Amino acid sequence: TETDQTTLSRTVEKLRRAGLVAVEAGTDRRVRLLRLTDEGKRRFARAMPCWEAAQREIDGWLSVSGLRDLAKRAHRLAKEGPQYP
Repeated sequence: TETDQTTLSRTVEKLRRAGLVAVEAGTDRRVRLLRLTDEGKRRFARAMPCWEAAQREIDGWLSVSGLRDLAKRAHRLAKEGPQYP
């Protein structure tokens, strides 16, 4: 998926304020390196079983090819706008 710069920056800042990620300077001003803090790693480990269970449930509803088709259709609808008869 694509995320615009503003949304990404806002999300990273929320994670940083929550103490879940640390932000470090990269090799130039445009680059920032992110790493999970110890608390971020703990929360990630706690969340993974829930994420995996949700993925298994969705897999039962929709095949990978069906999901791809759904994504393509949703993208096309978003691009073209509503189609009213």
